[in-house]
Amino acid sequence: MNIIVDSELMKLGVFTMSAVIKGVRVSNRSEVLEKLKKEVIGQVHSLDLEPVFNGYRNVYAHFNQSSVLPPAESLRLLVKKTGRLPNVNTIVDSYNLIVFKTGLSIGSHDLQKIEGHLQLRHTDGQEKYTPLGSTSAAKIGAGEYACLDREKVICRMDIKQCDETKITKKTIDVFIYIQGNESTSRDYVRQALHEATSIITTICGGTLISA
Repeated sequence: MNIIVDSELMKLGVFTMSAVIKGVRVSNRSEVLEKLKKEVIGQVHSLDLEPVFNGYRNVYAHFNQSSVLPPAESLRLLVKKTGRLPNVNTIVDSYNLIVFKTGLSIGSHDLQKIEGHLQLRHTDGQEKYTPLGSTSAAKIGAGEYACLDREKVICRMDIKQCDETKITKKTIDVFIYIQGNESTSRDYVRQALHEATSIITTICGGTLISA
């Protein structure tokens, strides 16, 4: 499964790389993963990822969203404050290691909850969107951008995904993608995707179908 990126976003340097992992086993936490999280914080906390963050900020500015922080920057600020990477579940925690390490925006979705093909495009304000953690629909303004399936927004910009496709302990098949920008080479994103899928299959099992 791939994401079709519209031409206007491509002109801004936006691109995606994705993979499908089938047959995973999701749990609340893994002691092996907790050790890896501590190691990653110690190894890469001082890395300068400003060029990567600036690449996302430039895209946000084009959509009048200059106040938005890239997800990886928000994660790093949280780690700086708490001293640890958060615990969500073993899928999210696995790829958050790579988010923290690379500064890239990575998302994962329950493949069985995705309807039809995916596209990354400008919004017209009529899209259906229920933010993660909510049971109520939220308005997305015209002139933003989002990743959508046939029925709904699955992620607003690269900031917050929808609730319907969230990873749970019932998830069996995972769709994971990375949104790159003008400051991130394809090799950089490809390597990050490889690392993320490798950690997921090591911790959660499953078979990598495509990447």
